[in-house]
Amino acid sequence: MRSPLLSLLLAVAVALPMAAYAGGKGGHKKKKAAPAPIHRVIKSISEDSITVGDAIQTLTYKITPKTLVAFKGNKATLKDLQVGMKVSVATGLEYNVAERISADDPPKAAPATAKAHKKK
Repeated sequence: MRSPLLSLLLAVAVALPMAAYAGGKGGHKKKKAAPAPIHRVIKSISEDSITVGDAIQTLTYKITPKTLVAFKGNKATLKDLQVGMKVSVATGLEYNVAERISADDPPKAAPATAKAHKKK
């Protein structure tokens, strides 16, 4: 027959690693918020390239026959895109080749902050 002390030690030896594993750092991690998308607009477009830009930089991507184009979430063609439209470009292994181009309406113009003075 086993002694109660041996049984207690065996129970602690089994339970201690399980408790450490359950409360360890490997538990549920909070997901980081996705970075805000950078809003770019189409600066120029041709049948083999698209140039997009924002206030910071301008980027040019090569367009191939495999490049997918969407306008407002629907399948589109390059002819449907226009300079000034909001756009996001997804690339694959080659950073300068567009795999997917998603476009939307041009950004709305900011309202004027100063009121025009009328002559009396």
